[in-house]
Amino acid sequence: MLLALEMFEREIQPRIGSYLAETTTEDPFLVNARPWASYRTGYRPLLEFAHARKWSVIASNVSRRLAQVVSRRGFSSLDSLPASDRKLVTPQIS
Repeated sequence: MLLALEMFEREIQPRIGSYLAETTTEDPFLVNARPWASYRTGYRPLLEFAHARKWSVIASNVSRRLAQVVSRRGFSSLDSLPASDRKLVTPQIS
């Protein structure tokens, strides 16, 4: 079982892993994770539920920076990104 949360951008995945592995506490996690305003009431319960059951949690949202690139220059602009950025973008499914 896994939980995918669209409130977290994909590059936050290592921080989610650290939080779930309890190598960091919630406050530093939140500073670095840039959560939405509704985190405490809408998403924290889900994250803690998954953590208690040892489920994987996936940061499933595209980076704001990459979304802006696509918005300004179109999907083809993704082809010119460095590999480190391209891996943060989910492949298109046809």
